[in-house]
Amino acid sequence: MILIGLDLQSTKELKSSKQLNNSKLVFTEYETQYIRSKKNPDQTRSGIFSAKEAFIKAFSNLQDTPFYYYTSIEIQHKNNGRPYINTKGNIKEYLIKSSLRIDLSISHTGETSGATVLIYKDNEC
Repeated sequence: MILIGLDLQSTKELKSSKQLNNSKLVFTEYETQYIRSKKNPDQTRSGIFSAKEAFIKAFSNLQDTPFYYYTSIEIQHKNNGRPYINTKGNIKEYLIKSSLRIDLSISHTGETSGATVLIYKDNEC
């Protein structure tokens, strides 16, 4: 089983949405600090939001998924800059119990950011 989530996000549209722009209901403290540290924070914010949306699209195809908040899905970065999803709370417990793993790719071009998420069984890939 492999589940795929894909999302595209307009940087301009997200920037104009004041409610989403700096929302503590959507972005964690880590994400907010990471966004502020970047040369193009609007594009970074758009990519992180797109990654969360892509995860939700893949995750929602599973059976009996638990309740969660956007901040239960945290986009972090390895030392080499590669993004990954750090889940928290009910989502983390569900993924561990189900032996599921996540892969994430984020891309930016001009005024659009995109993300692809794969969710798969630990022993299948």
